[in-house]
Amino acid sequence: MGNTLEEKIRQILDRCLGLDSGQAVMSRLSGGITNHNYKVTLGDRSLVVRLGGTGTEHLGINRHYEGQTAKIAAKAGISAAVLYSDPHHGILVSEFLEGQTLSPEMARTPEIFSNLVAVIKTIHRAPSFPGSFCPFATVSRYYQDSFKRKVIFPESADDALVVMGTIEKALGGHRPQVSCHNDLLSGNFIKDKTKIWVVDWEYAGMGDLFFDLGNFSINLELSIEDCTKVIQAYFGELNTSHLARLHLMRLSSDLREAFWGYLQSAVSLLDFDFRGYGEKHLTRFFQNRSSGDFVTWIKAVK
Repeated sequence: MGNTLEEKIRQILDRCLGLDSGQAVMSRLSGGITNHNYKVTLGDRSLVVRLGGTGTEHLGINRHYEGQTAKIAAKAGISAAVLYSDPHHGILVSEFLEGQTLSPEMARTPEIFSNLVAVIKTIHRAPSFPGSFCPFATVSRYYQDSFKRKVIFPESADDALVVMGTIEKALGGHRPQVSCHNDLLSGNFIKDKTKIWVVDWEYAGMGDLFFDLGNFSINLELSIEDCTKVIQAYFGELNTSHLARLHLMRLSSDLREAFWGYLQSAVSLLDFDFRGYGEKHLTRFFQNRSSGDFVTWIKAVK
């Protein structure tokens, strides 16, 4: 393939999709901190071409599983149609979804909020995704890989891992597994005139539905009151154990993001402050851990 990213994309269009790359207009999509994403417009049609970033295999991303999952999600009507996938080179081409990428503020509005919870339930009811995801095993792997790469952790990192062990033990080891997205950032939701779509299936797999709910809640910066609304909207009623699991998975989500950032600081070539990203999430982890409700949550899930 060509040397520049745009040359590579033109070759994908020509050789793999049978399109005329000479007519293509390309623009880089902002917001991603793992890969290279481009919008490609050919006449009245638009596509998204994703070129995988460096070292993404260290993040637990399986490109074979990702492509399969994206197709399952598209068939379920919750994600864009996949036009081409080359897992060996980290290439994924899909239809461009015309709509508005949600911000945390938009996502918290009542109408959109209820629709988002409904979309998450649809994901969880989808046919089984290939692969699996456990936040605790993921954090441990990120930590070990970062340590081998001589990443310098803040002194509080060891304390965070101890707290993680407490959470994992409280939640138990035999949690029901459903199809999960596992990366529910507000930017992975796109709202058009009729529905909300979900994109970016890199970390998807069979997992604990409460991680998705906790991940969703912390990424949208939901208040304690709104977390209660998530449980009520998802289950149709408030259950103390369910709410406690959501809060513990909110903590686990920030811990995953923190150690993801530390590992990315050692493997990614993208121009981004990954260490700062990790420290931001570790700080928020400890702020929420310091809540007087932590012990209550631990007891409530037993």
